[in-house]
Amino acid sequence: MSIVLSRSVSCMVVGLCLFYSHSAYALKCGDLTKITKAFNKNHIYEKRYDDKISQRTFEMFLQRLDPLKMYFLASDIENFKNNQYDTLLDDQSREKKCDIIDAIIEVYKARKTSHLREMRRFIDQKHDFSVDEELLSNARHYDYASSLNTLRQRRRKRIKFAHMGYLDNYDDKDIRLKLKTRYDIKEKRFLKETRTKLYGLYLNAFANSLDNNSRYSSPLKKKEFDSMMRRSLHGIGVQITEEEGITKIVAVIAGGPASKQGELRSEDKVLGVAQNTKDFVDVVGMELNEVVNLIRGERGTTVRLLILRKEASGTRKLQVKIVRDKIEQKDQLAKGHIYHLNDLKRGQDLSIGVIDIPGFYRDFSGHQDGVEGARSVSRDVGVELVKLMQQGIDALILDLRDNSGGSLDESVLLPEYFMPSATILQRKSEKDKKAVMMDTDNDQILYDGTLVVLTNIHSASASEIVAGAIKDHDRGIIVGDKRTFGKGTVQNIINLERHMGSATVTTQKYYTPNGHSTQLKGVASDVVLHSHWDVSDPEDYHGEYPVPWEQVPSAKLLNLGQRDAGVIASVNALSKERRLLDGYFINLERTMLRLAELRKRRGNPVSLRHEQPLVAGEQEKDTSSASKKEEHIRLENKAASLDIDYILKEALSVTADYHYLLHNQSPGTYQPINHAVDEDSERFISGCLFPLASSFLGC
Repeated sequence: MSIVLSRSVSCMVVGLCLFYSHSAYALKCGDLTKITKAFNKNHIYEKRYDDKISQRTFEMFLQRLDPLKMYFLASDIENFKNNQYDTLLDDQSREKKCDIIDAIIEVYKARKTSHLREMRRFIDQKHDFSVDEELLSNARHYDYASSLNTLRQRRRKRIKFAHMGYLDNYDDKDIRLKLKTRYDIKEKRFLKETRTKLYGLYLNAFANSLDNNSRYSSPLKKKEFDSMMRRSLHGIGVQITEEEGITKIVAVIAGGPASKQGELRSEDKVLGVAQNTKDFVDVVGMELNEVVNLIRGERGTTVRLLILRKEASGTRKLQVKIVRDKIEQKDQLAKGHIYHLNDLKRGQDLSIGVIDIPGFYRDFSGHQDGVEGARSVSRDVGVELVKLMQQGIDALILDLRDNSGGSLDESVLLPEYFMPSATILQRKSEKDKKAVMMDTDNDQILYDGTLVVLTNIHSASASEIVAGAIKDHDRGIIVGDKRTFGKGTVQNIINLERHMGSATVTTQKYYTPNGHSTQLKGVASDVVLHSHWDVSDPEDYHGEYPVPWEQVPSAKLLNLGQRDAGVIASVNALSKERRLLDGYFINLERTMLRLAELRKRRGNPVSLRHEQPLVAGEQEKDTSSASKKEEHIRLENKAASLDIDYILKEALSVTADYHYLLHNQSPGTYQPINHAVDEDSERFISGCLFPLASSFLGC
């Protein structure tokens, strides 16, 4: 499932999930003990639910219930601790009791009820936007409010900030109506919060008290993960969004069931969802993931949508009946493109292939069952690489930006295309006395030309394995943000009893071939091309209890001779010269410096004066928002114009410099020209289409 988030809108591709009865999948108190034991039994370090983990879980549970510190008072927290709630959670778990959890939940419900009531009152108040006051945007820097008056001021400022966001586009009456609608929806959702959902928050608080990558997943979330790894869904093939509590069709995906049925249109509003001939379920005000869960279903089943459509003659309601079918997520699969640079110095073109790899997906069940052509990223990359080579490329970029990882097996298979037999990673569990090496057994390289790996701060896990292996064996260079994300741990999914979902537990740590963990530190870039994300605070990513960094002995390293220090220094110097003359990079560097200074101010204060921008400094606001808009477009369109994707544009020039210098030639002066994109390429390979792939891909 792909999810695209903006400031006020979230979109989902509707696909596979079974329907879950709330009663059939309700968590009971005794289930919590079973689940926490499963975590402790399998975790790499934390084998006991003791007072330390109890205190961590207590704090993180409160954070999940009240992330903005807008509900609980300091006196509530003091009362919890006076009753030893923070140190007795482990004892209650052993006794299969939930008294403490339930008591905290009851206070939470009372405080949130009061909060919602008070926020409505502030919506009706007049706000003075000439007053010089601020709202702390980072709740980590808040203490719990010491009095009701302090809490009310936070609430007032929160409503004032929300009101201010509409001032330039709506009149006062419309703004208040929008805010009331927003809080109507919040209240409706709050009233529907089940004990099972809140127990799920507790279980995730417990999991994150072990480390930031362990997590609990409900049965629904487990199905979503399986679907994501397969990169295929069962559904109707539409993109939906939520606007003020109404589900709206953003797009009808070409080739999907809804497209073939032909009745749904973009901008249609979904008022109700029904299964086959059953009654409609009212979805107005329902959370988007709940609506998705109703629309999704098994292949061959029927769903009916009650639609509100705006037409020239007015609005009308209609029912649309669609039979669910399989949907391939084409935009989430590896895809190759060719970009051409005109070398003005030589008067000739340079062709650079780019393979965008959005994730390390693998159809685990398909591979386990021996399904021919079962989906995997290594197979898709191999096919795309062969196609690029047949068209003729001078160099290759593996684009791993925003690739958060996936299958460990796939991360080991992928480097086989570029290097002979070698150690790709080392991994170590609590039981291992020394790290276990994961090697490739490869006597045929598919591509031995110039290789660049493009990353950013969101490249994580399996992405870091590939980047680290290529770097350690001197096979290519890394270009992008200062470093990658820094996730050097391996998680196993423990399937629990059917109604309990699953536990994703950190069981191992991994290391690049030279023995360095990527945990926390990531893989450093050889050529740093900052994106607007690169100013982020590492604490925002790694949570409060990350697994520590460490080092193990190095494996035997290949010296493939493509990381000459002099060449890398020259490539850096040439890139810096270009960026010093490029308006985008000039503005980005200025913005990053200012944002870094702003981050030093406690709590990231936001001005509530309308005469001032939301973040102090007009340039910061303009450049940052422009960068994020361009990044959003790039993520939505993997073959985006180089006029939008400035990082890729410069990476192409870096790759050209690197290519020439590796071959002892002087670098050129480059002008990008229209790139060729194979829009009609066959993405779903059922057999071997290319001669070169026959032996290498094992077809």
